[in-house]
Amino acid sequence: MKLQKLVNHIRYREIMNFRDVEVTGITCDSRRVKPGYVFAAVHGTKEDGSRYAAEAVATGAAAIVSDKRLALNGSLIQIIVDDARKALSAFAAAINDHPSTKLHVIGVTGTNGKTTTTYLIRSILENAGKPCGIIGTIEYNVGGAAVQANNTTPDSAELQGFLGRMVDKGMRFCAMEVSSHSLVQDRVADVHFDSAVFTNLSHEHLDYHLTLDEYFAAKAMLFEMLNDSAHAVLNANDPRSVALVQRTRAQVTWYGMDCGADFGAKIISSGIDGSHVILDTPKGRNELKLKLIGKHNISNALAAAAACSAYGVKPEQIVRGLQAVANVPGRLERVDGGDGFAVFVDFAHTDDALNTVLSNLRELAPRRIITVFGCGGDRDRGKRPKMAAATERWSDLVVVTSDNPRTEDPLQIIEEIKRGFSPRANYVVEPDRTAAIEKAIALAEAGDLVLIAGKGHENTQKFADRVIPFDDREVARALLERRGTTVCGCKSNIKLETTVGY
Repeated sequence: MKLQKLVNHIRYREIMNFRDVEVTGITCDSRRVKPGYVFAAVHGTKEDGSRYAAEAVATGAAAIVSDKRLALNGSLIQIIVDDARKALSAFAAAINDHPSTKLHVIGVTGTNGKTTTTYLIRSILENAGKPCGIIGTIEYNVGGAAVQANNTTPDSAELQGFLGRMVDKGMRFCAMEVSSHSLVQDRVADVHFDSAVFTNLSHEHLDYHLTLDEYFAAKAMLFEMLNDSAHAVLNANDPRSVALVQRTRAQVTWYGMDCGADFGAKIISSGIDGSHVILDTPKGRNELKLKLIGKHNISNALAAAAACSAYGVKPEQIVRGLQAVANVPGRLERVDGGDGFAVFVDFAHTDDALNTVLSNLRELAPRRIITVFGCGGDRDRGKRPKMAAATERWSDLVVVTSDNPRTEDPLQIIEEIKRGFSPRANYVVEPDRTAAIEKAIALAEAGDLVLIAGKGHENTQKFADRVIPFDDREVARALLERRGTTVCGCKSNIKLETTVGY
């Protein structure tokens, strides 16, 4: 695309040395620059992109977008703008021919449940014959070709490129996790959403947003972007949803448990193999046997059902799609070990997520719950003692360990976690994560349940000076095998069935 056509999509203060060159791509990462690219020098939370402009030019950048003049080659094209992030987003959308306008993009935001909800949405749509890509914490999946995700929502140049590939591959839908960071950093500024789902809001990312109200305001931006023909799918069980009604022009659909919402569910029974529920929709009732465990996953299923119904998906197609999902990577993912106890790996890394997951596991009536968890470094420190309190509340034994310490001292993180335990707490400390998981499995007996929380699907552990391969699921499997158990999908001996009258 010619540069002149691209600059018509942005507001700029001046252009130095303008020439109508051919532009082959755009990026804010100097390492991704190729000949003919535009490099956007954006200000990050830790880095100023202008420091890498010379490197981008040396690699073949045709032009630089920046919020100030840079001391570079005198003949280089420089486009001076007020906001390089917004310009990056507008350029990226234009060079990919505005792909989100050719897709039905369903944005999912909230503290917990985003990943599972997007997986359920994709399953429903694809079971209804509507091809759906996915953008989220685990992967960016474009027509069956998956790329491991670096961020929940990628930068706008990557994002628009992925959306463009979805269009090229004949996709009609995209289920996208939309993080609060991506909203305030304008990564999705030029994405056309025709639906948005709100899961819930709890204490998270306050190292970045500072207050819970600011965090909510960031989430609310997604609903403010919707026009009056779009659909807002809101959680009737979360009080923050009421404020979203006032901040969106979209048509509102409610989902929730025991609250008379448009989409609701009555639990017949629940257990380690999932939940048997009656799904209530505006078009009637349907029996649903959900393989995912816990009430929180019933809520995620309701959110997905409500979102997909806006596109004419029939109730029976919704049920088939929901029932087709056996697990979501790292979300209460079962690591079978036999020997009469169950092991689960989950991404829960906030106090609210731990409360939710552990309370649901407690309802399965195990003999004991043994929880392994730590807290990530360089992240919201305020949640560390709260996570300790959550694990103490629901667990019989807690093994405190390291998560991704990043640049922080793992032992100092653990000290901050320990402040949340009461004097009665039953916990042990083992900073080495492998040894911590080994301790939990070694202590587990018939009827017990082990939860390894915090990292979920992640396959690395990040330290100040290195990143090492580490997958909780693989570590647990190896330790179970060493213990002499058989990884064969055997059923646990735990009494894991509760029944509710209906």
